[in-house]
Amino acid sequence: RAAQSTGDPIFLTTGLMGKRKAEDPLHVHLERDLHCLRETLSRLDESLVNEVIERIVSARRVLCLGFRNSYYFAAYAQRQLLLVHPRADLAPADGQTLMEYAGDVGPDDLLLIFGFRRRPVLLRSFMELMHTRAIPIAYVTDRQAVTNTKFARWVLPCEVHGTSLFDSYVGVMSLINFICTQVSVRAGNAGRQRLRQ
Repeated sequence: RAAQSTGDPIFLTTGLMGKRKAEDPLHVHLERDLHCLRETLSRLDESLVNEVIERIVSARRVLCLGFRNSYYFAAYAQRQLLLVHPRADLAPADGQTLMEYAGDVGPDDLLLIFGFRRRPVLLRSFMELMHTRAIPIAYVTDRQAVTNTKFARWVLPCEVHGTSLFDSYVGVMSLINFICTQVSVRAGNAGRQRLRQ
């Protein structure tokens, strides 16, 4: 019970697949992914998402950050934003410390942080430090996250509970795709010129 309450995936999924033996596992997987996608996008506050998009467009610098599985979402977001935003960075790079990338982050910038379970203690410490420095944070996370959300200006919760010990991230990827697409549209001529170059 304690492991379930802290989000341990092994205990969260105990018996989950066993209840569905009669069904096709691929169909069960598909239905669960569709559920995650639908729940993520339909339950988001659209005005909040729009605020994040506008902030990305106007930010001097966007620093995308994530650890463990979340690192890949930060890398994907940074790669897409870099096409239309002059300063979209990813942190931390291999072998580097986090503050080497974030030491000069200011209030005109945006931290786009991805924090899905299991979140390292460093993430909380970093978000708290940035919050005290009045750095705006957009935090994309799962619905179970409660601790770090108080440090973010914008929180975009995603449904990630899958059919196995692995989370389903289809909703997360779709949200990133939507945000980056809208940023490219709203970046206007400057964004199109950068993309051409």
